Amino acid sequence: AYFEINEKGTEKLLTACRENKVTRFIYISSSAATEKAGEYGVSKLRGEEKVKSSNLDWVVLRPSEVYGPEMDEGIGKLNSWVKRFPVIPVIGDGSCFLSPVYVDDIVQAIVKIFKKKSLKNITLNLCGPEEITMNEVIGRFAQFHEVKRKKIYLPLWFARLGISLLSVIGLKFLFPDQIPRLLCDKDLTIIGAQNVISYNPRKIEEGLRCSQS
Repeated sequence: AYFEINEKGTEKLLTACRENKVTRFIYISSSAATEKAGEYGVSKLRGEEKVKSSNLDWVVLRPSEVYGPEMDEGIGKLNSWVKRFPVIPVIGDGSCFLSPVYVDDIVQAIVKIFKKKSLKNITLNLCGPEEITMNEVIGRFAQFHEVKRKKIYLPLWFARLGISLLSVIGLKFLFPDQIPRLLCDKDLTIIGAQNVISYNPRKIEEGLRCSQS
């Protein structure tokens, strides 16, 4: 499904653009668009390659871990776990880096890029203002919700086995592919975006307050 949508679907959109004389294409990719991020990351990377090899003016945007009101997946799911459960499972040692970004900051950036028609043939990271470890993210969530949480560290082999077994019995709310996507090294620098648009994403605490309002 990843490749059907992110690679082939993008190729079909590009074809439709050429047929209808559309000249500019803004592709929402991912900070995990890398060969090391599992099938999802590879599919996003191939989508980027299709866009960049087209004859259109293009902009590739790479958001990181997006969160916001009622977004109960990815970093949003982690936030809800911290809010509700006393024990938080962590894959690996919690040292992987994340850069949570509030959804409104992403939307506002996309609008600015859309309006700036001179901006073309460039890849921009749309991440949060901080690069912090998984351990730190959990700590910041817990501090915001004024709770204390215990982290349980899961070895990679155990996490892969557990997720695979859940998939076998039909509980597909987690996938083995999400592990390399979480743990791989990512480029989370936002200086490129800040150089071309006014991009000042809010820190976790401010984003969480906005989510609750």
